[in-house]
Amino acid sequence: MTEIGKMIREDGLKEGIEVGIREGKEVEKTEILIKLLVKKFKKIPTGYEEKIKKLPMATLDIIVTEIFDLESLEDLKKYL
Repeated sequence: MTEIGKMIREDGLKEGIEVGIREGKEVEKTEILIKLLVKKFKKIPTGYEEKIKKLPMATLDIIVTEIFDLESLEDLKKYL
């Protein structure tokens, strides 16, 4: 393999690892948020879980920050 080929391969591997780590963190944050919401409200509708899993990271961050201010599942609806 040529030096250019090796460099391209290494860059691809690094990028793949970074993407994998980022996606893993997103999944982990989503799962933790769902657990926190279940702890706070005792139960959340199944449909909510699916919607939460599809939310962008920025919205998840807002919900995590606001979780103590959420008084009901109705309050959560505005983010879904």
